[in-house]
Amino acid sequence: TDMALRAFTAPLQFKNCDLFGSGSLSIPMTQIVYTKPWVIESRARTRVESPKVRNRRLQKKYNGTQKKPRLSEAAQRVGEELVKTCADLGIDEISSYDRNGFSRGARKEAFEIALSCHGFLFR
Repeated sequence: TDMALRAFTAPLQFKNCDLFGSGSLSIPMTQIVYTKPWVIESRARTRVESPKVRNRRLQKKYNGTQKKPRLSEAAQRVGEELVKTCADLGIDEISSYDRNGFSRGARKEAFEIALSCHGFLFR
């Protein structure tokens, strides 16, 4: 039986397989490189804008109008109205203006400028 099996497999010449016990394993050892078949890439050009274009777009939002003035402009108007009210009540000067330890922001600075323009707040 062993002889018949060898006679049967001799013409087939299995070189890469040791299935029947004849021959040695002769698989060429090469480095297999795997590639990713489905790679999703982002767009080549993303939106890049210059700082000038961004500034112009943001100024539309931050510049005030008559109906919706900027908050610093509104604070200046409040300061002017306070000066008018003080003048009507006979108040000539303010003894102190306390910011409660907070730094001067744009609104407070606009309010203080309106007071100091009319001589109520000495800077």
